[in-house]
Amino acid sequence: MQFHGRLILTGQIQCRTALHIGGASTGIDIGGVDNIVVRNPWNNQPYIPGSSLRGKMRSLLERAYNLELTQKIGPYVRIHRCGREESYRNCPVCVVFGVTSDEDFATPARLQVRDVALEPKTVEILEKLKTTELPYTEVKWEVAIDRITSAANPRQQERVPAGVKFGPFEMVFSFYDDSIDQDLRRFQHLVEAMALLQDDYLGGGGSRGNGKIEFVNMKLEARSREDYREGRPRQEILPEVADLNALVQAETLQKVRQKLASNGK
Repeated sequence: MQFHGRLILTGQIQCRTALHIGGASTGIDIGGVDNIVVRNPWNNQPYIPGSSLRGKMRSLLERAYNLELTQKIGPYVRIHRCGREESYRNCPVCVVFGVTSDEDFATPARLQVRDVALEPKTVEILEKLKTTELPYTEVKWEVAIDRITSAANPRQQERVPAGVKFGPFEMVFSFYDDSIDQDLRRFQHLVEAMALLQDDYLGGGGSRGNGKIEFVNMKLEARSREDYREGRPRQEILPEVADLNALVQAETLQKVRQKLASNGK
């Protein structure tokens, strides 16, 4: 296996509806809210964990390709994992998102997804407005109704308000395969997963209106193996775009192919 280089996809995540990604409720909950959001303990700001983005995209791809869920992750969650090398090499999920290393044929996961902080301008706006019930977030009241007795059970849920932007997000896609074209096809599976996520939801309460997001202001850069050796910076492949389709157009993929095949020379 030979390392050829990396694609670095950056941009912003726009919340089209309110977003709830739950945090640990140990200790004193903020304002006594039942369901709190995950926050950075350094600045108390909500953020999107890379694991939440990555996990939801993997799950949506598994469903889209009707893949069998063969591995248990904890008591309640199952994911797909190829058990044979032949199926692994052609799987739209396993090579991109990775499998456990006890398989002899396993290769490094192609995809890394960073945590995504609040976009600085959004922080500035929210701090000036001071119209949210909690720092940077709102509180939504919900009522669960007992289907037998009709008794109401009110509860609170903390949410990042609609309109908020997180960013920059960063997804790093590594090229290891002998055939650069093979990993380019896998990169297209990542873009497919991002499109699936835009039409689905991120976090909790999606069936109740939460979690509609959109990837915006994206930029694609590349860094070849020789770039790392020579200390050269990333090279822009695609300037700022708002459409995921632009990431997988033939012209864009050809630029990536030329960049990594030449090793930056």
